[in-house]
Amino acid sequence: MSRKLFTLLGTMATSALLGQLPALPSDSVVDGNGRWRHSLQLEAWGQYNANTLYNELLGGLWRGDELDRTIRERSADALKGRNSLGYDLGARVTWTGDSGLFGKTDLRPLISVGHTEQLGLRFTEDLYRTTFFGNAAYEDRTAVLGPSAFTQMRYQSIGAGIRHARTGSFVRLDLLIGQYYASADIVQADLYTGIDGRVIRADLDATYQMSDTAGSEWGRNNGAGAALSAGWNYAFGKDERTRIGLRIYDLGFIRWNDEARSLTKDTLIEFQGFEVVNVLDLDNVILGEDQLLDTLGIRYRPGNFTKASPFLLAVELERNWENGWYAGIRVQQRYIPGYVPQVVVSAAKRVADRALLGTNVAYGGHGGLMLGLGARCRLGNGIWVDLSTPNVLGFALGKTRGIGLSAGLSFGF
Repeated sequence: MSRKLFTLLGTMATSALLGQLPALPSDSVVDGNGRWRHSLQLEAWGQYNANTLYNELLGGLWRGDELDRTIRERSADALKGRNSLGYDLGARVTWTGDSGLFGKTDLRPLISVGHTEQLGLRFTEDLYRTTFFGNAAYEDRTAVLGPSAFTQMRYQSIGAGIRHARTGSFVRLDLLIGQYYASADIVQADLYTGIDGRVIRADLDATYQMSDTAGSEWGRNNGAGAALSAGWNYAFGKDERTRIGLRIYDLGFIRWNDEARSLTKDTLIEFQGFEVVNVLDLDNVILGEDQLLDTLGIRYRPGNFTKASPFLLAVELERNWENGWYAGIRVQQRYIPGYVPQVVVSAAKRVADRALLGTNVAYGGHGGLMLGLGARCRLGNGIWVDLSTPNVLGFALGKTRGIGLSAGLSFGF
């Protein structure tokens, strides 16, 4: 792991753009449920989050700034036992047809095309410090770089399914086209730096896998798979204004092709008689990257492998009132390194029968506490605009964590 990974995350932190889970509830008045035979929804989303690293650090990496020691130390001072970060970037277009599918008045067909990119990372304090300050401070000490892990996956999807017109429950089966994959599972990585840097000892137990290195540009097919997305809603109570919902998105797999690469190392390596300024930053190693890789025995083996997609599982409880108020709570978990269960408490209010305004407080996931805002507005007859952010403070303060934006445009016809 090198600074390039943190630079990549800085890019995502400042380029983030409705995610798979809606930021606002469905409202029959604003949404006009049942008034249109067809609907078309366009959505784009992006969110970066971290529980220890500040936005100023990753934003500076993205801009190519020379990060002064104060900025690097501010994030270093916030490190704790669990350090994680990640991003979720994507876009989707969904068409929902008229009811009457299979002769059932409540069933509607749907077709959806999407693009998804996910990254999750968990890392130790020593891994951060050696990446941003080098290993000089660990002279005659051992830097504990594991356990750490990361997964990055980019893929496109095309699928079809069924939606229940009254409840909003749905099921969709997607074909996945894998574009890029990389992962590292560092079970153990202890790096000892001797006095004057003349002895380097690495005790390593790790696995690294990557998709075809020949290219991962848009439109390239480096793997294929399938995934299931589904949602179930149930309204209960005397007035049926309380709803429980279950959601799962992208539960599936991708088989990466025969040109994929894998590397597994479980070994103890020792160097003596030369000095390495920073063994983690391969661009700055005195010996040169190729020579060091040969010495370490780090050479990949080609061959296909199959990996689970970064699915999301959520359960939610929502209550609405006749005056247009909504309140809800959601717990969700994503299958990706560094992610812990996230709890989201939300409230929303219908305004003038044409708009819905909401706010939420979230804790967990890849980050900590966040304050979100969202709005939906109906423009004219059959056009809706959605805009929301999971952390409004991320746009104003560099010394905060997490930033994101989601946008949607829907048409009823």
